[in-house]
Amino acid sequence: MIAGHREVEALFEQFEAATPERQMPLSRLICKALNRHIILENELFYPAIRDSLDQPDLLEVAAVEHEVAAVLVRCISEDDLPAARLRAMMDVLRTHIAHHVENEERQIFRRVRTSGANLERIGEELRARATVLG
Repeated sequence: MIAGHREVEALFEQFEAATPERQMPLSRLICKALNRHIILENELFYPAIRDSLDQPDLLEVAAVEHEVAAVLVRCISEDDLPAARLRAMMDVLRTHIAHHVENEERQIFRRVRTSGANLERIGEELRARATVLG
């Protein structure tokens, strides 16, 4: 999961440095990576850790954050946006994702490491599903 976070952060960095002509293709890559990551967390990771987490309400917050991100991703993906609008939407998305990642890594991941959850099995399932998702 952390590797997925770093991947998206690197793509956001590329987007920021890109020319306007490269920003739209990069935004599509970012949206694809985020969709894949959200699917992995919602379908596999969160259900696998829910019962072993001492604060399951953290997963509810994370799920809502995913829903908000998904709305932004759909808006960015479906529309042929003017460059200024695309940059604005990507800035909002980046800020939102940075907040989500920080909360997830500091709150959820820290707790999961000491929860007794079978992280090896979860990791295997995540890798297999990520391969299918592309």
